[in-house]
Amino acid sequence: MNKLVLALGFVTMSFLGFSQNGLEKIIVEKYYVSNAADSIGSVGTLPVGSTTYRVYVDMLPGYRFQTLYGSSDHPLKFSTSTSFFNNEDFGATTANAIKSAKLQSNTVALDSWFSVGASAAGQFGVLKTEDDGKVNLLTLNSLLKNTAVAMGIPLTTQDGNQAGSPVAVTFVGIDPSNGLFDATSQQGNSFVTTNGAISALGGATGPTAENRVLIGQFTTNGVFTFELNIQIGTPTQGVSEYYVANNPINGEKSISSLVLTDNNPPVVEITSPTNNAKLKTGIETTITANATDTDGTIKKVEFFIDNVSLGVDSILPYSIAYTPLDGAHKITVVATDNKKAQTTSSIVNILASNNIPPVISITVPKIAHLGKVTLEATATDADGTIKMVSFYVDSILVGKDSIAPYNFDWNSTIGKHNVFATATDDKGEKVSSTQEVIEVVSNIAPEVAIISPINNDNKIITGSTLVILASASDADGNVKKVEFFVDGKSVGIDTVTPYSANYTAIAGKHFVTAVATDNQQTATTSTTINIEVKDNQLPFVNITNYFQTIYKSDVVKITANAFDNDGTITDVEFFIDSVSIGIDQTAPYGMEWIATSGLHHVKAVAKDNNGAKTNSSIKTIDVKNYTAGIEEMKNTVFTVYPNPATSEVSFTLNHLGETTSIQYQLTDNIGKIVIEKTISSNQSTEKQTIDVQHLEKGVYHLQLNVNGNSTSQKLIIE
Repeated sequence: MNKLVLALGFVTMSFLGFSQNGLEKIIVEKYYVSNAADSIGSVGTLPVGSTTYRVYVDMLPGYRFQTLYGSSDHPLKFSTSTSFFNNEDFGATTANAIKSAKLQSNTVALDSWFSVGASAAGQFGVLKTEDDGKVNLLTLNSLLKNTAVAMGIPLTTQDGNQAGSPVAVTFVGIDPSNGLFDATSQQGNSFVTTNGAISALGGATGPTAENRVLIGQFTTNGVFTFELNIQIGTPTQGVSEYYVANNPINGEKSISSLVLTDNNPPVVEITSPTNNAKLKTGIETTITANATDTDGTIKKVEFFIDNVSLGVDSILPYSIAYTPLDGAHKITVVATDNKKAQTTSSIVNILASNNIPPVISITVPKIAHLGKVTLEATATDADGTIKMVSFYVDSILVGKDSIAPYNFDWNSTIGKHNVFATATDDKGEKVSSTQEVIEVVSNIAPEVAIISPINNDNKIITGSTLVILASASDADGNVKKVEFFVDGKSVGIDTVTPYSANYTAIAGKHFVTAVATDNQQTATTSTTINIEVKDNQLPFVNITNYFQTIYKSDVVKITANAFDNDGTITDVEFFIDSVSIGIDQTAPYGMEWIATSGLHHVKAVAKDNNGAKTNSSIKTIDVKNYTAGIEEMKNTVFTVYPNPATSEVSFTLNHLGETTSIQYQLTDNIGKIVIEKTISSNQSTEKQTIDVQHLEKGVYHLQLNVNGNSTSQKLIIE
């Protein structure tokens, strides 16, 4: 079923061209390939072999993604030859609406949606190759375990999510929830708009230095295609740039990756050497490349030097040996996929000479205190030795060092300065480091922050001792003391890290600050922390047993329910006639008692984490002897067998009299009735059989009532 989503009221844009190409390319990442386990465990129709694609806008640094749009001249299209997958459990039309914790549930992480950077609420989407793998939101998911080579890095290794605050999606003139990307799978295969947009108000930038913004995720078992039109903002915040899939007009631009056809061309890049690398003439090196194909396989990678083929490699990792000749050269590689589509890499420039220049970097503090400042440099020479490292401040030579580690103590002056270093090798070739900026100040104020309590803490109890903790440091000296204040009044001073002070909590709302003073008497006040001190609420406890007939020597399990609204229960103590029979520290709370005859009073006492205690209401237990009722039933003989019993038990009743009303009850050891029956008999001997195979093992009581008189016997079920 095809669907066409038309937008309303989308304003036609004016287009102006710029010489700079801020949009580098569109990246299509093969994020995951579903297996049989994923299909079975999915909430929503997910065919085996479905591929999840992530589409990224790759921009130059400083540019901002603004809009993915469709107009009458340039339709916006997303299509598949089958249908798109939508998770019917926690799926959404935008990634921002999916809670990150829900990514551990079934196949929500494969849902189809639009985005302007997010992969879930509070998460940026990044390429799996850019994910550091330190935090994986999918670790606890029982699905998504496929490790097929065709999809690249498994989600069990790197899940392509990075914590942050991505921009929300704004839909202009379209409502995807009424179209393909709602909560129902298999709703259609084509999203088209000629008058609508998916926008990032204020613009969106990528979470890494590569400045790649995720604009959508799409899961399908068909052939995935698109035609994209994109608006991006320039670093100067000036007039935007516009890139269209086809037929650019009025200053619009077009790049090939804005269109994804039924055969996606391969992606290829040279990984070594790096651009502008300097190699030594006549020394063999290895050229390596990385090539992938989102909808097929790489058949071969061919390497070129100055447009002359060096050879072909068809097996990962793709590489070839090369011995450079003297001079400047250009390296390119061409990747060919299984459908003969080809892609040529960007050019990598190299320079080969008989002398490899030295490499140097400089390390300086961003902020330094007036006085001697140590400038440090690291310098190496691949084919010789470092003869001299020279240090420059504001382009003036201030010192030299010929022995590693290279450094120089500079007598600084107040202000900002540009610093760099040069390295000269044994053949006289000199190379400069990048410039670094250092700011020299008379004194850097200390830094201080309260670690505990946290802001807006409202779980502090009146009268408790609150330990206030703070961290403090000084970039150009040392911290002499940290003083703590509650409501502006000092509560203590500490001179040794970790810095702390004790405060006896008083009911009410308070604000807490800490002041750090350094060795030059410069003081810094921390951010204010607000707290609320409340009186401790007493815990709640009640005995949950309903005591019925209990007999001497019965083992009775006394149980109680306890909770604390502003803390935790540390233990519940049980009492019989004001004498403790034990303490239980773990819910459900209970204690066993061997019953003694007579009337007893039972209570439970709950204690919370602040030592407060609460008594339950008192319950009464009337424990009877087994001989009870015998006198009332002198003319009755009551026999129970077998005892112990397993599956059934019988009793025989010999009695005198005419019509007899007989009632029997079987109760457990806490008095709960488990079997009850009333019969009528005019015979002198009555036999009854009771099915007990469904009962748990334990001690029970069979109580017999004949014409208003009662007796009982203990019954053991094994």
